Amino acid sequence: MVFMLALSTLYFWRLAVNQGTPFEGRIVFKEGSVVPAAYRPLAGMDAVREILLLEDGIYELDTSLESPAQRVAHSALELEPGQAIKVGLGDQADIRPRLLVVDDQPEMLTLSTKHLARAGFEILTATDGAVAVETALKTPVDLIIADLNMPHMDGWEMLKTLKADHRTNEVPVIFLSAHDDLLETLRAARSGAHDYLAKTGRWDVIVSAALKAITPRLELLFHLLVNEPAEVRAQVVGLQWLLRALARLRSTGVLEMKDDYGTYRLDVRDGSPVVAQARVQQRNIGGLPAFVRMRVATSARGSFTFGPVPEGGANSFAVSMEELILRTCEGLNSIEARSAEQRLATTARFEVDQELYGLFCRIAPPKKVAFAQSVCERKYQLADLATALQLDREQALDWYNELLRRGVLKPEARFDLTTTPAPRGP
Repeated sequence: MVFMLALSTLYFWRLAVNQGTPFEGRIVFKEGSVVPAAYRPLAGMDAVREILLLEDGIYELDTSLESPAQRVAHSALELEPGQAIKVGLGDQADIRPRLLVVDDQPEMLTLSTKHLARAGFEILTATDGAVAVETALKTPVDLIIADLNMPHMDGWEMLKTLKADHRTNEVPVIFLSAHDDLLETLRAARSGAHDYLAKTGRWDVIVSAALKAITPRLELLFHLLVNEPAEVRAQVVGLQWLLRALARLRSTGVLEMKDDYGTYRLDVRDGSPVVAQARVQQRNIGGLPAFVRMRVATSARGSFTFGPVPEGGANSFAVSMEELILRTCEGLNSIEARSAEQRLATTARFEVDQELYGLFCRIAPPKKVAFAQSVCERKYQLADLATALQLDREQALDWYNELLRRGVLKPEARFDLTTTPAPRGP
């Protein structure tokens, strides 16, 4: 809220969220007052409240609407709604976008494969959320289309698991549901889904949504195919996807990115990483730490420029692009897991926000409701939760952390900020 009040003193600015997606929203201020605000079916202050409640939204601030920034490169690709993907590959490897379809009904998987393969996608399938997560971890995918109601692991839990893992958190997810419900639509947006579609039997709508979801990556891919300097927005295309595309095309050039925290550079030769450099808070960083900084700079923008790159010297990477990506993601996952455990271990007492607790119990899956009840009503200790609810410790930590993140639990104890960061707000 302080952030909003500070910005409201500016003459003319816009806060956009999830630009280019079906869950795009915007708040425009002029002379300290909200002019228009819109978010999916909502408008006015309802839209403002929903935008500020988003947990994993991609926010972009524009304080110079009168002079918008120019693009580095303009795409010659125009995708019409429902148009099939046609890529002139020549002797290039198969670089069709890979789509994972998740549904527990065999006939739906068959129909999905037929219609989406005809549109130009390479198709993988899974019969529930758990299998989908396992598949996405083994084989990188560009997009997931999933039913919400599935056994073993439903769509909500699948999405949360994917977003919590650095190896899969860039993958956009489109939900299909038999219910065209406003509350579920907003819940999908809050959870970080790319889109929410009702099952109407109209496959052209699903195909069109899938094509639209991967269009930014296709546009960038065409620039790379013709060795044209290309604009890169990490929030839109995903850094992992870009690096894998450079590796697959055996590209040589320089990736330069920038955000509010620093600047980042990665030299690439024949699709392999050569050397990484970063400057963060007036400090120069090189090697793997610089690459990690670039990897977590999710709001960074920049460009990839083709051309020869110098030798990396002693700081050169001696691994493939894929191995570097996986090592970095696994390291980040390990750091976050330790941080969460330390954070929970320092929480001596907590208060329950009854309003948020009631909301959580209404919208969460039954297993999570039972977990929340054990914590908030029965006052179970973390050590006892796994045994009482037959959960492994990692799952119990994850769900406990979600209650903290969403504001259902409010710790009374102070955190030791020298060893672990404070939890994010809801």
